[in-house]
Amino acid sequence: MVKRTTKSTDVRNRARFLAWPLLVGVVIIGGILLPLGGSVAAGAERIDAANPQINEQKITAEELATWIDRHFENAWKHQGIEPAAITSDSEFVRRAYLDLIGRIPSVAEVRAFLDDRSPDKRRQLIDELLQRGAFANHLASTFRDLMLAGAMLQAPQTRTLEVWLKLRFTANMPYDQVVRELLTAEIDRNPSLRTPSPIAFYQAADFKPETLAANASRIFMGIQVQCAQCHDHPFAEWKQAQFWSFAAFFKNVDSQQMTGVSMTLTPEAEQITIPGKEIVVPALFLDGSKPVRAASESSRAMLARWITASDNPYFAKAAVNRIWGRLLGHGFVQPVDDLDPTHTPAYPEVFNAICRQFRLHQYDVKYVIRAVTATRVYQLSCRGAPRDGEDPLSPHFARMPLRRMTSDQIYASFVQATGFRDTTTNLGETVARNEFQEKFADSATSPTEIKTTILQALSLMNGSYITGATDLQNSEFLSVVADAPYLDAKGRIETLFLATLSRPPDANELTLFLVSQNPAEEKNSLADLFWMLLNSAEFILNH
Repeated sequence: MVKRTTKSTDVRNRARFLAWPLLVGVVIIGGILLPLGGSVAAGAERIDAANPQINEQKITAEELATWIDRHFENAWKHQGIEPAAITSDSEFVRRAYLDLIGRIPSVAEVRAFLDDRSPDKRRQLIDELLQRGAFANHLASTFRDLMLAGAMLQAPQTRTLEVWLKLRFTANMPYDQVVRELLTAEIDRNPSLRTPSPIAFYQAADFKPETLAANASRIFMGIQVQCAQCHDHPFAEWKQAQFWSFAAFFKNVDSQQMTGVSMTLTPEAEQITIPGKEIVVPALFLDGSKPVRAASESSRAMLARWITASDNPYFAKAAVNRIWGRLLGHGFVQPVDDLDPTHTPAYPEVFNAICRQFRLHQYDVKYVIRAVTATRVYQLSCRGAPRDGEDPLSPHFARMPLRRMTSDQIYASFVQATGFRDTTTNLGETVARNEFQEKFADSATSPTEIKTTILQALSLMNGSYITGATDLQNSEFLSVVADAPYLDAKGRIETLFLATLSRPPDANELTLFLVSQNPAEEKNSLADLFWMLLNSAEFILNH
């Protein structure tokens, strides 16, 4: 059994004992709890024929949410699927905070939401969270992880991209404009680490045209062309010549500025040699069309214009699939960055309707999030096993899957729950945040399939941050709760549950921890309870 530094008591021993099975739930979550890929039952999408208003006219987020729910309700009925119950208010407020601003709510925020009697308080909460600066912060860190997945960059380098993204998301810049600015950014191989810049996107690819082409197609269109880099793949649509014609747009990226000699070149002059074959191919888009240069356009500007064009179906689909996958735990197409034409999406009518509205609303990310979070689908509980007639391997979206937090969510939630104050370097980097990102980074894996390793679990249980946060002498938050004259024993336990799990304890939990002790022993018991809650599976999961 893992030991803490405080003296042993019956309550502390029980707390330590209870922490282990919860942690085991995290370790094996990828293996026993979660739905895998698959498609919906045949014929489900014939229900609720195309709605002209959905197809051609802008509608509000609430109207789109109503249409989505009606479509799913009809499909579930047709397939004999009984969806899960609507999630409780305490579960919803935690889910909304984690999904939209990347952390759990504070004790005061939970209490305010639970006490609110407004019939539309869930919609009001979403609207309020979308206006916070923390929403832009979380969205920026999410896209930073997406753009730099697997890159060996230092924290100050990744920070410049994160801040650059945050400034644009704060202004609610249309997503297509964000992508165009990133793909046409001026390149400085030795940028200032204090100036917001998207240069890290190019540094992560080592400025190589083939890597930039693979990353751009995967991230912004959900197209996996990298398998054709070395040879024609027998089972893939994309061929080697297509891959390198696409990579030609990123040739000599640091010389492609918005002004200069490169502007005098014709599209035919922009070409690249396939390594090992000495075959020269021209710059062509993935649909085989030739680029047509507008005045003062670089090669990357032509590419950015084509990628974000309204008639490029992959651009909107890639963004919507990622947003839906982030909020629901599973994309319409899985993996979310593989929109190969051979992959039939789950519920294609819903997928296409959201994509059309995304385009009609000028690629407003907040609009899509507001619509999805307003659905009953998003607000379903994660509780319960699959019902009769429901294939557990298919993404029916009939219940919310358990999702492990990202490294940033774990860090931000730990800070929120404990009042931890991070150390800042002279470059403005936070030491503990960087450590959490290194230990829990796994952006290449679906959040419903991420496994917490034993080493990660132990780093939480025995790490200096958890130890300090649960020490009565060092933890300001814990000492305030333990000494608060306006709280009785029940109130102190409830506060710790609200701070960590965003819910009050149930009757059994109160019975377990509400024991008669002298004041000194009660404080030690609170410290161990806090330690157990921070190390529980319920704390580290988004559910």
